[in-house]
Amino acid sequence: MKKNIHALLWTLLWLHFLIGQVVHGQVTEVDTSSKSTPTAPTFREYSVGIDVFKNIPFWLQGNKAPVIEYANGTQRNRGIYEVTFRKRIDRYYHLTGLLGYTHLTINYPSGVEEANQINGWYLKAGRERATGDRQRTHFGILGIVTFCQYRTDLRYAGPTYGDYTERRLVNNIGVGAEPYFAFDFFPQSRWMLRWVTRLNYHYRLFGEGYTPYYPGIGIAGGYHFTMSAGTSLQLHYQFRGR
Repeated sequence: MKKNIHALLWTLLWLHFLIGQVVHGQVTEVDTSSKSTPTAPTFREYSVGIDVFKNIPFWLQGNKAPVIEYANGTQRNRGIYEVTFRKRIDRYYHLTGLLGYTHLTINYPSGVEEANQINGWYLKAGRERATGDRQRTHFGILGIVTFCQYRTDLRYAGPTYGDYTERRLVNNIGVGAEPYFAFDFFPQSRWMLRWVTRLNYHYRLFGEGYTPYYPGIGIAGGYHFTMSAGTSLQLHYQFRGR
């Protein structure tokens, strides 16, 4: 199952890249009758965006989804909120940043663990490089800092004196890296759509316990070191300085 999932994620990454190249290659016509020339990029350009995709698949599944690493776990009440920022620093490079917050509950129908309540903040920052004359495609890498709080409800069966329940609170802090590929739709307009495909590498510095879902990373296997991947769509509003 894990091999199939990883293969699917790599296929999505390459499909994303190929579609970006095809769209880029199709728009090659030059209007020689026009006397106007393309506007040169200004280094005061920046944009602010939000994620408009990550919550949609979860809502379409009726506010619940399985946890792949744990066959009997079910995600509920999940919300992912991300704000992104990009600033041009020269013709081909942008500084990029992202601030995000995630909350969700994972319920288990059997076993000692009854539920995980998860809340987490994460910050990502780095830079990206545009490719091609139209600068629709971008490759970048981000550094990651995460804070994740796990509240775990435990129930130990006690047939003689009744069940014993316990709630554990664990704070987790980690760092990581995120290489990504992005393709921009309508890059010359005020409103721009950006399709991003990413890989996540994350190492937990403080904390303990398995984290089947880690905010900022996603569904992740492993204990301290985790790796995940995904894709998303962002909506940006672009500001252009004079």
